[in-house]
Amino acid sequence: QATQALVARGAHFTAVEIGDHLASFLRNRFPAGQVTVVNEAFEDIDLTAGHWDAVFSANAYHWVD
Repeated sequence: QATQALVARGAHFTAVEIGDHLASFLRNRFPAGQVTVVNEAFEDIDLTAGHWDAVFSANAYHWVD
């Protein structure tokens, strides 16, 4: 639901989704120009300093090791 609201407001963002099924769902539901889906664990992605304006998690922090 948060993704839909952000897209409706013109946001461009990267969604990190470890599950193959949900990553595929996101790719099919939202425009590629607005939503980039990374299908891997949050701990494994490159969070290069200065590249991101903000980092937000709706409900995933209990999964982070």
